[in-house]
Amino acid sequence: MIGFCSYNFCKDINCIDPVPTDLNGITYTMVQNGIFDHLNIDQSTDKEYTPEKPLMWDYSTILNANFDCNIKGGNIDDIFANVTSLRVKRRKVGEFEWITLFDAPISTFEDLKFDEADMLNQHGVEYQYAIIPMTNSIEGDYAINTVESWFDGVFICDHDTIFKFYAGVSYGETEVVQRTGIFEPLATKYPIVVANALTGYSKGSMQGTVTSKQYLEDRILDRFEEQEFRKDILDFMLNKRAKLLKDWNGNVWLMIIIDSPTVSYTSEIGMGIASVNANWAEIGDFDSEADLVSTGILPPVTPKVRV
Repeated sequence: MIGFCSYNFCKDINCIDPVPTDLNGITYTMVQNGIFDHLNIDQSTDKEYTPEKPLMWDYSTILNANFDCNIKGGNIDDIFANVTSLRVKRRKVGEFEWITLFDAPISTFEDLKFDEADMLNQHGVEYQYAIIPMTNSIEGDYAINTVESWFDGVFICDHDTIFKFYAGVSYGETEVVQRTGIFEPLATKYPIVVANALTGYSKGSMQGTVTSKQYLEDRILDRFEEQEFRKDILDFMLNKRAKLLKDWNGNVWLMIIIDSPTVSYTSEIGMGIASVNANWAEIGDFDSEADLVSTGILPPVTPKVRV
């Protein structure tokens, strides 16, 4: 015991405590009843003793607190001293390729706090998300978490904006377009079919009742609010940019609105509620980062360079 070995001359209440290095499973350390200038905890027991304060972290350091007007004991400042951004990636569980969703520039410690929604996910899929510290264009270690994607309804969205169709949603016939040529030689019974193009995209239509979420909750019709909400979704459809159309069945199309959307008003309630019908054409693979970037759904990744 420490006291009996002359390490605790005061014979206080801790004099018969076991030697700390014999304890296993330590989960926290309490510092109290004193004035402390520095606290260092290391998992290595074979380092040579020195009266110098250990100012730098190494691989065996557990906690290093200098109590310089703070109670920080971690190495977050050292870790992020050279970090220029945090990169967020996503992939389906069981797949190899990652999709880079965005880079968050890091200039101060407060920049580590950010909130970003992934609107490009597919229903019923288990994803892995990775946060990666970046030093200019060099990636650090991946911190990975697994999330199951689940939602209910039909949505049209891009990277920043999403609309949900709450009622009266239906799809028209979906056509898978391919281009072929048929030649009918005079001396043969059957034609020759030529399909040289790689065309194989989908076309379809969707229709849904456009109502605000508030109306569905309280059934109080604010005609001006419904008109503004309808205008917002029509402006979104007509901005000539790529979008995702996705639903709770797992369907996802990377598409763009074609032709002219139509609006059908419900006469039973004085034309206060309306349905929107729009045709669309697929323009890429929603699971391809190259297609998401080329169509403008994802921004191109340009790593921040710190001089």
